[in-house]
Amino acid sequence: MQLILDDYGLSIEKKESMFIIKLGETERTISPVKITAIHIYKTVLVSTAALLMAAENDIPVLIYDSYYKPCIRVWNSNFTSTGEVRVLQPMFCQSKGGMWWAKHLIALKIEGQLHNLSIFKNRFLSAKTKIEEIEPKIQNILSQAKELPENVNRIDTLMGYEGICSAWYWEALNVILNDAVFIRRIQRNPADPFNACLNYLYGILYGKVEGGLLAYGLDPMVGLMHTEGYSKKSLVYDCIEPFRPWAELLLVEAFRNKTLISTHFEYANDKLTIAKEGRKLLVTNYISFLNQKTLMNGRKITRNDQITAICSQLAQAVKNLDQRKSK
Repeated sequence: MQLILDDYGLSIEKKESMFIIKLGETERTISPVKITAIHIYKTVLVSTAALLMAAENDIPVLIYDSYYKPCIRVWNSNFTSTGEVRVLQPMFCQSKGGMWWAKHLIALKIEGQLHNLSIFKNRFLSAKTKIEEIEPKIQNILSQAKELPENVNRIDTLMGYEGICSAWYWEALNVILNDAVFIRRIQRNPADPFNACLNYLYGILYGKVEGGLLAYGLDPMVGLMHTEGYSKKSLVYDCIEPFRPWAELLLVEAFRNKTLISTHFEYANDKLTIAKEGRKLLVTNYISFLNQKTLMNGRKITRNDQITAICSQLAQAVKNLDQRKSK
């Protein structure tokens, strides 16, 4: 269970071997055995004993900023993996294997966008002409991206291909969604409900991807494609790319089916925010969506497990760099 804490004045404490969550006169008791992660979105009081119990039970505690991005992670200080992967990771990112992985991640993202467009084309006839116009263009760019030589000097070219495909992709989504819901893709200070929800769901994905990378001994700060900088989790930005289309698919259908409506949003200090009921609806639907099984490499596994699989495969590829050097 993902524990979402997004009420001002809420507190979480430890009593014996249980979490006690209080809000006013309301009190709730939850066993740590039932919790897989704790997500904090508002100002919440958390006792040291509760944090220690979370760490002892390998429950990550993620604290999100006002843009719904996880900015603090509290977890057990005992690494689940040796330092071998982290030692090799910088060299791997500059190797042919690193470039192959960069191409792989971008190809998966573009394939995800094409998958979404094929669904939207059949469900939303107003966008069919636009989608049929851009699909072959995206397919052509995808082919070029896959054929790029595995040379790290071609990273800028690869990112350029991704940018072109994404621009066409968002053009199609703009046709599907009306201007009251979506104007254009905005990462910070979203002015429309779609962008606000997208940032919220991306935030959940950031936390899941970072947790997967850490579990397999990878350093989130050492990336394959995105530029590195102080406090910039470049590898998280790299590895989230294939999974972004999931959030977009869920949201397009939610807005078109009117699952999300105007009452799920509010303005605070001239800033558009998602109301509590809207956040609850998003989290419930997204967690259910991530637990659904879809095909990956010929077998059906949950989307959550697909994130884990990508992180595991990447870590193994990094380890294999040492094996190649020793031969």
